[in-house]
Amino acid sequence: MTLNTLLIAIAALGGGALSALLLSRWVVEGNLGAGEQRTRLTRLLTAAPVTVSSAARLAQRVDVARGIVPNYALQVRWTQLRGSRLTAEDWLGYSLLAALSGMAVGALLSGFTGAALGLLAFYAPYTLLRGQANTARQQFHRQLPEMLQVLAAEVAAGASLTVGLERLASSVGLVGRLFKQLLADAQTHSGGMWGVHNQPGGLQLAARAWGSTSLYSLAAQLDTIHTQGIEGAETLALLAKSVSLRELGEARRQAENLDSELVLPLALLFFAPFTAAILAPVIAMLVTLF
Repeated sequence: MTLNTLLIAIAALGGGALSALLLSRWVVEGNLGAGEQRTRLTRLLTAAPVTVSSAARLAQRVDVARGIVPNYALQVRWTQLRGSRLTAEDWLGYSLLAALSGMAVGALLSGFTGAALGLLAFYAPYTLLRGQANTARQQFHRQLPEMLQVLAAEVAAGASLTVGLERLASSVGLVGRLFKQLLADAQTHSGGMWGVHNQPGGLQLAARAWGSTSLYSLAAQLDTIHTQGIEGAETLALLAKSVSLRELGEARRQAENLDSELVLPLALLFFAPFTAAILAPVIAMLVTLF
């Protein structure tokens, strides 16, 4: 592969990804951009379910292997806590549209090679989704210590752990929304919300679906505290303190690593323009030679 072909392939990949993102934005605005009044009026006047987006219909018609396609549903759980209305099928549809757009732009620019590289645009929407999900996870872990301290105070005042969790679920914030959905999923379990005879209860099974080891560990600890009865209040207070210390330590670790993480962006910001200005004439000369 010559240098000219490589540069065209890179340009095709970038153009395909950009076109895919713009097309995904157009699909989102076209399907979700209607006003709330129009949506409510449609639901009141028609008994049929709300029409799914074009991306969702496209995802339903395509059967792809689980090993290749990322787990959209896991990431969507977190993004929906922050108000997102997009489903896993929507995001999968946008990835398919991104791949098709990348292949089309790549094929126009450099033929088969560009089309093959344009397939990588499939992962562009998932990268955006994962970034939003990570933001929601960080926000959850920042709010969790304070909420656990409130829960410990309520249990110490005489409320049961179940009642305390229900009050926590009714609170405003991302932690409250997560525990509201967590309790709703746990109550549908046939064995009950709490574990019996070393068997995980509905709370642990519901926490496992979020793909967070810290959340599952918290659910297991709450299950253990529930079996302790009166002594559970003291254990819950210690748990709230340990979670606070762990989050504080994580924040300090991130602050200490901030300098090393900024080295590469600062180097790119200051040295990349000078390097590009020096190498651009050389690259142009090599392109003309080949």
